[in-house]
Amino acid sequence: MFLDEVCTRSSHVIDRDLQGEAVLLDLNTGIYFSLNPVGGYIWSLLNGQRTVRDIVDLVVAEFDVDPETAAEDTTALVRDFLEQKLAHTANEGA
Repeated sequence: MFLDEVCTRSSHVIDRDLQGEAVLLDLNTGIYFSLNPVGGYIWSLLNGQRTVRDIVDLVVAEFDVDPETAAEDTTALVRDFLEQKLAHTANEGA
């Protein structure tokens, strides 16, 4: 189940906080990505030590959002990170 996956940021992506907005740069493609505060928070939690379920729980605790919405939105964003190769699952490697 996807919620039990452990994900981590890819080593070829650098990130910076610019006035509360996370900006990612994929060094392999040169493409920039901009994340709102919630997206930046989720990005910061992709450290290879938390499951997607753990991240959902932290989003619910940190923001005013119900668990179902948090699960849907968090999994969608993490899947986007994976599809864009900005992150990977623990068993995929860098």
